[in-house]
Amino acid sequence: MRSLALFLTLLMLTACTSGGPKQKTALSDPVTLNLLVDPTDKTFDLAIEAFERTHGDIRIEKVTYSPGGASSVDQIRQEKLRSREVDILRVSLEQAQLAADDLILDLDPFIQKDRLDLSPYGGLIDGLRLEGKLYVLPIHATPTLIWYNAALFEAAGVPVPTPGWTWEEFRQASAKLTRGAGEERVWGVYDPFGIQEIAEMMIWQRAAGVPISPEAAREILSFWATMVDTDKSVLPLVPRVNGGTISATARAEGRVAIFSGLVYEYEGIYPPFTPPRPAGIPAPRWEAAPFPVYPGVRPAISAFPLSLAIAKESPHVDAAWEFLRFLATEEGSVAIVRAGRFPIVRTPAVQEAWFERSPTPPRSTAFVFEVEFMGQSFVPGDTTFLVNGAFREALGKVLQGGADWEGLYKEFLVKREAILKEG
Repeated sequence: MRSLALFLTLLMLTACTSGGPKQKTALSDPVTLNLLVDPTDKTFDLAIEAFERTHGDIRIEKVTYSPGGASSVDQIRQEKLRSREVDILRVSLEQAQLAADDLILDLDPFIQKDRLDLSPYGGLIDGLRLEGKLYVLPIHATPTLIWYNAALFEAAGVPVPTPGWTWEEFRQASAKLTRGAGEERVWGVYDPFGIQEIAEMMIWQRAAGVPISPEAAREILSFWATMVDTDKSVLPLVPRVNGGTISATARAEGRVAIFSGLVYEYEGIYPPFTPPRPAGIPAPRWEAAPFPVYPGVRPAISAFPLSLAIAKESPHVDAAWEFLRFLATEEGSVAIVRAGRFPIVRTPAVQEAWFERSPTPPRSTAFVFEVEFMGQSFVPGDTTFLVNGAFREALGKVLQGGADWEGLYKEFLVKREAILKEG
């Protein structure tokens, strides 16, 4: 009889462990995780509430800091990490220094153990790796895209941008949209400061993860010199007496057809700020579109990732990873969107939460849920980052107009060779 009872008990245990839904493994004791964030950062508030509802053994406390004192933010961060006051921290470009100081963990073992699907992160992951290791997990991103004034496109009879439109189509559209004179002049593209992000997309598309080539540099500089000096479709940066700029006023008045901006720009331009406009100029109607591409290149989102890391000295490493892994789920991403951030994981439910925001994003932003994140380098000391940064200097001067772009091109080649030699 005892043998039969023992057999039935073992059979039940086997059934519980080999089939059916797996239960979350509870930690041996309740733990409190300390999350280091900026004092005003509410990004994770809703996510923490959702996480704690399903993880009763883990509590998360936000730890803030007071910038502006005797210690810098970097010093405060390192002090708290070394004193084991922090389990999880928000990390941006400082990850390289934190990793070099052995203060944050390599997350690859956790990712491999749990088989975390990194495909939703697209090119963001490769751009964050340090010598092949991933010390941070992107939680949300700040995408940059094209905003276009649909009213101006319609008035000029120019087709509106669609995913896959090419750089040459962008240039031609900008030229056709530029017309008029004086206070009534309409410009194809916003001023050099506002357009630099558009121009830099060419760098990443042509660089393809390596330092930009001399051939690509010549082509890009020539392209923008044509737009600025020949087509004259780029609005010059002209100061106003009142401290503003002609370009800012022109955009507000609806006299600019295209500019680059963050995915959140609609909060400031939609509905647009409308001071008195010259007669005959339509009110701006801003819509979103992907950046142009070279023929045959798939559209992609340029986005700066904001990430979390786990402190190496944390006594609760497994619990900290549980929180990061939760943020990589649909539920975690919905919480991030509802807190006002753009998600990494983009499922239909997350997209629905995006359009439930107030003010409501234009429906044209739907494409940001359909294309991959672009591969870019986010490591300041990386050779790719440095070479492409040197090219941006030349590009910026070309965009200001009237520059000797051939001279700037030769100057860039010298800098490029010096960086590659040292690297």
